[in-house]
Amino acid sequence: MASPLPSSSENPNTSTREGSELPPLHPSIFLSDDSISSVSLDPNYQTGFHTAPSSPPPFKGSTTEMFSPFLPKLFLQPKLNIFHARDAVPSHHLLKIESFSTLSKAPIEKYVSEFEAGGYKWNLSIYPSGDKNKDGQDHISIYLELVETSSLPAGWEVNAIFSFFVFDQVRDKYVGPQDARVRRFHCVKTQWGLEKFIDLKAFNNPSNGYLVNDTCSFGVEVFVVKNTSKAERLSMIKNPAKFKYAWMFDSFSTKTLEHYESDFFVGGDYIW
Repeated sequence: MASPLPSSSENPNTSTREGSELPPLHPSIFLSDDSISSVSLDPNYQTGFHTAPSSPPPFKGSTTEMFSPFLPKLFLQPKLNIFHARDAVPSHHLLKIESFSTLSKAPIEKYVSEFEAGGYKWNLSIYPSGDKNKDGQDHISIYLELVETSSLPAGWEVNAIFSFFVFDQVRDKYVGPQDARVRRFHCVKTQWGLEKFIDLKAFNNPSNGYLVNDTCSFGVEVFVVKNTSKAERLSMIKNPAKFKYAWMFDSFSTKTLEHYESDFFVGGDYIW
């Protein structure tokens, strides 16, 4: 269980500007059932991909990458209880959704956005109300799917490392769980993702920075692992069959043909 965040009087890393106070950045975040802390937003803040007006300074006491200051129930995937935040925009695709509330109430289960990465075409699928077929209710579900596979050769497979992100508009950070495992896409499994990517209650709280003025952004990076290795096969045979054949070649100096062949003979299971 994570410890409560200290107050500004207890922590020198708290940043206060024009009466707006943000909690300090913490070196690591562990899942808990603590309530979400509230943050005062600048009323003049506009959503977008610029630096937020009240971004706090980095946590000086940590040797790890920067972590989002509080998200006790945001990422609930097993073994993904630590996530990181960064400044760089996701390398391969960024989807900005305006009027998210309208999308979540629309009679569609998911929104699909297509992009290219690593020489392949992919779909980023967002379930604004959760993938209920996979127990994703009360969350946002997110998936990466390999598409246009009909042109790939028989027996194809694509190995890739990918990461999902959500944009923290308050701190101007792209936040996502870290999982460096290689996933194998093939004809039976063309899609991977997270059924419970973000808890909707936490996501809808504007003080967390993920949904501000009904606008949010999701990103993905896909790094295809190219297979350039060579295979080698070693087969050991116990007591291999031995066979000898002698061909007497008389009057060698008088032969005039370009080449000569012996009679057929059997060695092991083959004719030579």
